[in-house]
Amino acid sequence: MNFQTEIVKEVRKKIHYKRSDTFSSHIKTILQIDPLKYSGAVRDNGFVIWRYSQKCGIFYPVIHGELTNREGKTSFSLYARLNIVGFMFSALIGVTFFLAWVLGSQSFITTNSLGNWSGKIGMGLLFGSIPILSIRMMYGFVKRRELKEIAEMISAASETGTHIAVTTGG
Repeated sequence: MNFQTEIVKEVRKKIHYKRSDTFSSHIKTILQIDPLKYSGAVRDNGFVIWRYSQKCGIFYPVIHGELTNREGKTSFSLYARLNIVGFMFSALIGVTFFLAWVLGSQSFITTNSLGNWSGKIGMGLLFGSIPILSIRMMYGFVKRRELKEIAEMISAASETGTHIAVTTGG
């Protein structure tokens, strides 16, 4: 059995819910709240896999695995990104906090000077970034854990000493 077949077999064992990486699939994952079972799909040269996280709720990572074969060397790269529902919800939270600060200011109705607006916008950006940063910190922790777990699974499945590159983008 070759390396690619071994990896596909291992990943297929992990996937309990066969789903594509779409908005509706992530809504289903969030509504199921099943942190033990993976959702995802296997493609010819890789896979996409994810699971709900109790630590960061809807802000869980989607792990992408890509198999490459260059100059007779097989390598596997893993990277993660925030799921689409988590991304949209975090953007909504940031915009809401920003608008609450800027429009909720006491002097909004009484003052229209440009200097006052720049201060409000600056403080609104600062106030709106606080929840975004906390979401990114929770997501980063779960992302590193998930990437490590998947990399270990792939390493165990490959007896050929295939190089696994884990990128932290996303």
